[in-house]
Amino acid sequence: GLRIMQIAKGDADIHLLLNHGAGTWDTCAPQVIVEEAGGHMCFIDGTHLEYRVQRSWNGKSLVVAKSEALLSRTLSNLLHVGREYK
Repeated sequence: GLRIMQIAKGDADIHLLLNHGAGTWDTCAPQVIVEEAGGHMCFIDGTHLEYRVQRSWNGKSLVVAKSEALLSRTLSNLLHVGREYK
């Protein structure tokens, strides 16, 4: 939560939560705050968090970025790196 708030505040640009084991209650409020500040949060594959469907993000990785452009570049770079290591 603290790292996500640093993005909302403008003190950080991006944060990766790899193999995140938290429940939806751990991301719901931080996501609202970061998005109201202009940031974005999604799964590492680019899909949006869907609170009506899941109760836990157990084992899933998340990306939080200060802007949509930075999120898009980061997801693209992560996809590129993933292809190189397959």
